[in-house]
Amino acid sequence: MAQKDLARRFRDFIACVNAKDWTSLGQHLHESVLYNGRLLSMAEMQAKFIERLEHVPDLKYEIDFMVVEPPMVAVRLCFNCTPCGKIYGLPVNGRRVLFSANGFYNYDDGRITRGWSTVDVHAIAAQLQTH
Repeated sequence: MAQKDLARRFRDFIACVNAKDWTSLGQHLHESVLYNGRLLSMAEMQAKFIERLEHVPDLKYEIDFMVVEPPMVAVRLCFNCTPCGKIYGLPVNGRRVLFSANGFYNYDDGRITRGWSTVDVHAIAAQLQTH
């Protein structure tokens, strides 16, 4: 897949997740995805997205920047949200927090087969200390 096509595919994936269009998730993810070293089915991936939204109803994935080198996409995602209760073990309790995540995604046949991501939990913790 060409670089610009892969970039478009990833943007379409993020739009799908932000729209909560779970019926279209299969257009973007393989039947199983190796995510952070754990093999997850499509249903498990969908459940992860839904669970995040239950704890963070205003969650929206924003692409800060993206580097595409087929078949890989590297991306920095930014979040500006108000999680309920705890997020990543931190007691946010409805306060607005800004943080980012770095992710790497491998594509095969136009769909994600593997992914790795890390969240900047320290940024959340620092914001909670200032409140």
